[in-house]
Amino acid sequence: MKKEEEQPKKSNKTGIIIGISILVFIVIYLSFRIGYSTDTPSGNAIIDNNKNGVCKEIQVPYQDTESYIEQEPYQATEEYKVDLKYEVVNNYKETFYEGFLDVWARSIVEVRNVDSETGSFIVKQTFKTLEDGSNDFTSSQYIMPGETKTFTEKYDISAGEDFDVSYVITPSQKTLTRTVTKWRDVTKYRTVTKYKQEEVCE
Repeated sequence: MKKEEEQPKKSNKTGIIIGISILVFIVIYLSFRIGYSTDTPSGNAIIDNNKNGVCKEIQVPYQDTESYIEQEPYQATEEYKVDLKYEVVNNYKETFYEGFLDVWARSIVEVRNVDSETGSFIVKQTFKTLEDGSNDFTSSQYIMPGETKTFTEKYDISAGEDFDVSYVITPSQKTLTRTVTKWRDVTKYRTVTKYKQEEVCE
């Protein structure tokens, strides 16, 4: 009689264990679902593609605008000076007397203006003798185009003394203009290809 009463108790204990196991499984499953839903509200997993990828730096071309300096010719007008044109029509030396025994040397230079403008002409005449060496005399005159002027200088010498004369003519100048080519710096622009570093991951 005692053995028959113990069997029902063993059967009830097994059922309780199974029920508790099912309940624990449900709780664990629900906990997992709740935690998963909290992390990803949309229900889609976030995947990092670069987590296990390989990244490297590469040179990427791009277009840019840069400035540069270039020499550019241009026409300009400039002024310059030139001597008036002339010609020596005649020049000679001679001796003459002033008083009874007073001997003088004389030098004569005749200058014609062959230019188109009137100007001043300076003539320096140098007398050279054995006794006195060199002596300079300078005079100037305005000469119109086509006109001839005489420049005369004299020097007191001894009777029979030999002498020599030289001269230098300095004409005035006039201003002319001319067109010349000059160069200037000009800033220009051009499109060029440049490169920049970018990180690319595979």
